[in-house]
Amino acid sequence: MGTDLLPPLVKSEQERFDRLWCNLDPNVRVFEVAEMTESMLRLRASERPYPAPGWLKHTICHC
Repeated sequence: MGTDLLPPLVKSEQERFDRLWCNLDPNVRVFEVAEMTESMLRLRASERPYPAPGWLKHTICHC
């Protein structure tokens, strides 16, 4: 690849990144860390919705 092709590729990738970062791409949503963390914690159940595997029960110390 010639060096004359590099600047347009870099510009194209920069424009793509800027669209993603600014939530201008309809297929991608950018979350702030605090917002995403809070959403993930709300989704997490307080208890396991299925039984723990047998190997896990033997490796956890309940001291």
